[in-house]
Amino acid sequence: MNHLQKIKFSGLMIPALLILMAVIISGCGVYFQSNPAGPVVLAEGDGIVITGQPGSVPPGVTLTIANVTEAEAEAAAAFTPSQIFFLGADFGPDGTVFTPPVTITFTLPMKLYPGWKLLFYRLENNAWVNTGLEATVNEDGLTASVQVSHFSTYVLFLDENWEEVTYGDYTLASVINGVPVSNIQDPIILVSGKTNDPAVIAKVMEVTGKTEEDAVYLLRSFDDTGDNIVQVLQLRQDVKTIRYWPDNPDEKYGRWLTVTEIDTLYSPEGAREYYALPNSNTSLNVTQYRLKPGAIVIYGVCADMTWSEIFGPYATGGGLQFYAPDATVWVGHAELNPDVIELETELRYVKSHVEP
Repeated sequence: MNHLQKIKFSGLMIPALLILMAVIISGCGVYFQSNPAGPVVLAEGDGIVITGQPGSVPPGVTLTIANVTEAEAEAAAAFTPSQIFFLGADFGPDGTVFTPPVTITFTLPMKLYPGWKLLFYRLENNAWVNTGLEATVNEDGLTASVQVSHFSTYVLFLDENWEEVTYGDYTLASVINGVPVSNIQDPIILVSGKTNDPAVIAKVMEVTGKTEEDAVYLLRSFDDTGDNIVQVLQLRQDVKTIRYWPDNPDEKYGRWLTVTEIDTLYSPEGAREYYALPNSNTSLNVTQYRLKPGAIVIYGVCADMTWSEIFGPYATGGGLQFYAPDATVWVGHAELNPDVIELETELRYVKSHVEP
């Protein structure tokens, strides 16, 4: 909406509207207007927001948005083996042209790392065609945005850093490489020693609030054979860590975390063996977290847990692990403690769990 402006001329304040009238009458064809408005919400629905300049939408056009599932997208046009579906939506009226372009912001079904790219394809002649555009994950990690100049049916595919794998009855999307290695720099060592060291047991009791019996039981999860020891550390800097968890959302958050030593993920079978995961943990899903400075962790090598009925003959251990006693708080269910840990991104997930 243009505001009535005033221009100072010869010491007098003359309404700009009067000047405009005078210029038009003189036949000069010159006019004044205020700066164009910033982006506004043009349409929203199904977790999608379209923003742009107020004049971007052609007169008389009503914009529509409808989610498209993976099954619907593949029925419309078959995917190639390398195309891993993530999100889809139909934007109407089909073919609507925007001048200037508008921005589509998708709400993501899970958190991804800011700056990650999602491939942006449109439906054309019964095929999914690469638009040459990418939707960029925003700083919140929960939305991704892309600019378009016209409407169509669009889908977001995961890029070449992901692969689709089958594990039993599950189809998984998994990051191929680029998993950050846990870099523990100059921590404060609160205690260090064998698992039966009274000082170690006492410190574990202190930082966890557990009884001596429970502290001793917890320490049985750490291997102290040979040169191996267990340490209670207070972190001075951020440390990346990941958690392998089963087909149960209640297990997504927990205090047992893995110390990543390579930039790729273990298969579900490999993770269950190397990190001595219990029978109930199929490790189908993998989530990356950031432990914050000040966090306290119990750190050491995973023990062979094949002796316990909670585990199986596969659980031979050998990987590095953290137990972070303050990583979660209980509020009727486990929640992350924001003072200690932050979820950064999903690295592997069961695909059927992210349908809109």
